[in-house]
Amino acid sequence: MAVSTVPRLMGIDLGAGSLKATIIGVDGVVLGSASSPVRTESKQPGWAEQDPEEWYQSLCNAVPAAISEANIDSAEIKAVSFSAGAHTPVLLDKNDRLIRPAIMWSDQRSGAESRELESIR
Repeated sequence: MAVSTVPRLMGIDLGAGSLKATIIGVDGVVLGSASSPVRTESKQPGWAEQDPEEWYQSLCNAVPAAISEANIDSAEIKAVSFSAGAHTPVLLDKNDRLIRPAIMWSDQRSGAESRELESIR
């Protein structure tokens, strides 16, 4: 496959249920897109957690699939943009290993603490 001189752009979005990758031309035309599911675990009522390792696996699935659908060489992608629904801390130990699943924005386990803080305003 010959590499086009027309730049392509890729957007990657991590959502509550999937990771999506979309490739567009500089004219805004969608050339290819793909998604890969991401599970939200709720081990107790009101809890919402995701495994960052699953984010990575979904990224590794969706990006090549979008490139394949766009029928382009990855070298044609000149810019990548990342998006996620919220800021979500990923906690690592001193060896950069994952400590625990990421607590999502929709998690409700701190409700009592939030109400207590609001009551002292």
